[in-house]
Formats: sequence, structure tokens, C-alpha cells
Amino acid sequence: MKYIALNEQNEDTAIKEVVEAINSGEVVIIPTDTVYGIAADALNERAVKKIYELKNREISKPCNILVSNIEMIKEVTKGTSKKEEEIIEKFMPRCIDNDF
Repeated sequence: MKYIALNEQNEDTAIKEVVEAINSGEVVIIPTDTVYGIAADALNERAVKKIYELKNREISKPCNILVSNIEMIKEVTKGTSKKEEEIIEKFMPRCIDNDF
């Protein structure tokens, strides 16, 4: 386990380290203003299994997945209906800078 402190002096470096960890299949814990979030690549089976192990969560209970656009929603689901796509288009915020 590795601790990465985030501050104004190392913000770019720290963020790159977290991205590299997630891209390599690791799980990271991210503090927010209200809770600690657990983050991993949702398309990496090993990483997802690790989250379930860490949380001692039943595999039958789904986890939330954060997505950046409708294309990603289609990638991680079994499909969307026309009505679901209309709702997504209406309420999903637009990502201005999609250069991750």
C-alpha cells in the first residue's frame, strides 16, 4: 500500500500517480469532503474483485460506476433504451475538458 499526499506543491505529480495506479489495476482510496471513496478501473476484473474483498461485499450487490459520457455508459451496460438516452442527454452534465 502506498500513501500519496496531495497538496498544492505536488498536485500534478500526485494525480498522475493515482491515475497510473488505477490504470495498472490497483485500488485507491480517495478522501472527499464527506466520505472516503474507493476507486479502481471498473473494466478491470481483478480491480473490481479487490474492491469487493476490501469492502467484504457480496458479489451479488452492485457497485456504482462513475462515467464521463454517454458512450462510456453504453460500454459498461447491456444497452440503453431511447427513453434512457433522452434522460441521460437531458440531465447528464457535459464534460468540457475530456482530456484525461
